[in-house]
Amino acid sequence: MPDLKKDISSRLVARYESSTAFRGGRASIYMDHRRDKDFFASMEDISAKEAIFSALSEMESEDLVSIRWAEGEEGNLIERITLSLDPAKLKRTYEIAQRPMLSSPLDSLDGMLKTALSKIQEPHLHGFLADCLDDIDGKRRIPRFFFEAENDNQALLNVLIYLSGNSEEISERIMSSHVLHDSKLFERKYRSKVLSILRMALRNEVAESDEELLGFYSVRRYPEILSLRGNITLHYSDGNQPNAFSSDHTCYIDTDELRRISRIEIHDSHILFIENKASYYSYPAVRNLAIIYHGGFWGTAKERFFMLIAENRSCGFLHFSDIDLGGFRLFVRLKGYIPELEPWCMDEDTLLLNEASAMTISDESYMDSLRGLLQDPSYSCFHSVIKLMLEKRIRLEQESIEIAETLLN
Repeated sequence: MPDLKKDISSRLVARYESSTAFRGGRASIYMDHRRDKDFFASMEDISAKEAIFSALSEMESEDLVSIRWAEGEEGNLIERITLSLDPAKLKRTYEIAQRPMLSSPLDSLDGMLKTALSKIQEPHLHGFLADCLDDIDGKRRIPRFFFEAENDNQALLNVLIYLSGNSEEISERIMSSHVLHDSKLFERKYRSKVLSILRMALRNEVAESDEELLGFYSVRRYPEILSLRGNITLHYSDGNQPNAFSSDHTCYIDTDELRRISRIEIHDSHILFIENKASYYSYPAVRNLAIIYHGGFWGTAKERFFMLIAENRSCGFLHFSDIDLGGFRLFVRLKGYIPELEPWCMDEDTLLLNEASAMTISDESYMDSLRGLLQDPSYSCFHSVIKLMLEKRIRLEQESIEIAETLLN
């Protein structure tokens, strides 16, 4: 008499290994009349039927399988035999089948994530990967951010490990060459996955564009160009003569030059950070005012740039940004480096004056995020305008504000 438990287990695990469930997807693994005609036909013999029922009863008692009986034929006619995909039960089924338990893509990813977590301390990526591990344990499927192929997932995680520890501005292609040993492979195969991951990991930050997401980890397609206007002197650490600029000229600094700058001396009484590029370039020269292009979310190069600006403690510091969630967050982050920083034209009067140009807020999650800021003392200077935004369900982009209204006297 054949070992029926072994035969049944072998059939089921073979089907499991060829299914989407083995690769981390959703699938029910079962035997039935349509797919296993020979097995079910064998139960037409009474003695074989009793032996099969006995084997299945033992397996069901261990919760290795579940049996669905034909309607009105319980204990007599089996309709379907379904394999339990519980990891412990599945391991036991493999033992009965006397087959080595293959490492599924899901199990491989689980192991790779644990290794990556041990190497990543950066909180956003660490938190994201920890959530993915929980997702794997709970849902037993590969999260949508990853590949099915083990080597692709390892390469993807290698990129994340690199990003988490990177502190110097680097181009995408050079990073790709360092990590993937092919300068174009990141863009061709992994960039979209990495951006999906960063968009989720940084969902509570201000970063929105692809450039800002990668820029948070100091990776860029092209070197970042920093821009400012005012009566400014750049001092260098390599012995070069200081470079002076007047307020009617724009000073551009690339990341290579920034590394050589030891001090940015500003001779004006006030410094105004402007978020939007169009607003920055259209802002006219104003006596005793230096203007800094802030942009959106920033990485290490712009962080160093802002820290050099912040050393001009005799100046007054102002920040002009969108009257929205992102603008408020940018201000609070910059204020962490410059405690004296004050908002400029980000108040109730500015919002009401430009109400006709304001955008309607239809997203309830956005409204909830604004309400959350009311509970945070870091945003206390915006609480009044936030209440007005909630009342009228509006937000205002910087480009919609008349520049003439914002000029410092």
